[in-house]
Amino acid sequence: ADANYAKAGQGAASSIAAAIDFLSRQAFVKKSGSVALGHSAGGWGVLALTTHALRPLAGVVAFAGGLGGRADDVAGRNCAPDRLVAVSRTYGERARVPALWLYAENDSYFSPALSK
Repeated sequence: ADANYAKAGQGAASSIAAAIDFLSRQAFVKKSGSVALGHSAGGWGVLALTTHALRPLAGVVAFAGGLGGRADDVAGRNCAPDRLVAVSRTYGERARVPALWLYAENDSYFSPALSK
């Protein structure tokens, strides 16, 4: 009932950023052009990551990115969808790299109406 999607997304983004930072310092890893991919909560994390200034990051791809889906295990019912949309808007407005958001029409966590 008190979902904090911004905090959860930024927490995941910080973990992903730490992994990118570590890997980008390895000799066998290219120093630029990285693309982060995530699904569901991981997709939400990479969307939050777009608001960070990471030199190696060229973009992100989020597959069904989000949180709070299937509230009470009911398909298409999201916990606090207005909060999810508001934070999504913030991520989009603050994005520093391109992001591709992919959702399926038959997704039982994020309905087509919510995904739009």
